[in-house]
Amino acid sequence: MLRQDNEQLRMQNTQLLQALTTTAGSRQHPPPSSSTSLSEGDYPLVQYWQKGKYNDVIGKKKGVTQVDAADVPKITAASFHFAEDAMGTPPTLETVAAIKATAASVMHDLAKAALLHDSGWSTMGQNVKERFREAMEKEYPDLRLCHGHWKADRIGTQQYSSWKASHGDRYFKQNMNTTVAEQENSLPIDSNISPLGPTLLPKRVGMGNACQIAIN
Repeated sequence: MLRQDNEQLRMQNTQLLQALTTTAGSRQHPPPSSSTSLSEGDYPLVQYWQKGKYNDVIGKKKGVTQVDAADVPKITAASFHFAEDAMGTPPTLETVAAIKATAASVMHDLAKAALLHDSGWSTMGQNVKERFREAMEKEYPDLRLCHGHWKADRIGTQQYSSWKASHGDRYFKQNMNTTVAEQENSLPIDSNISPLGPTLLPKRVGMGNACQIAIN
């Protein structure tokens, strides 16, 4: 009788272990890339679902002014701890490097489309932020494990200043020159305007208010 009870108990433990393994295995897969919101309750192992909790942790770690060179990679990885997977595991250094490279690539594409400007990431238009979020979350679905896309937004904030320092001038100057050229080419040409110099247009509002068009 005791042997039978032991055998039954062992079978129950085996079934329970298999169920736990299956559940854990399913949580290791990243969430599907979708526009639908995820539920925090479905991912109980994620530590930083809410932005405020991560900010609290960062606030407690402020004040460190000197570090050893050997610790720099660890600190770099720690700055991306929020980019955890569904098991609450932070990204490796290799993953952090890949995330940075992807962010830079997306910013290049946005700059080529003349959608970025020489200011902070927080001042970017909503369309720019949404395009960045979509691209980052598509490449790294674990970034969706949060409320309000704050993880993708934080990557944009963290990486934009360094990207701008390295590549911004080229894009911003190019876009500015292109805009000026387009504006000049779009000016209407009036055959009655003398090519020798500026011509005063008829006054529209009142005395002293006149417009000039310079013809090069």
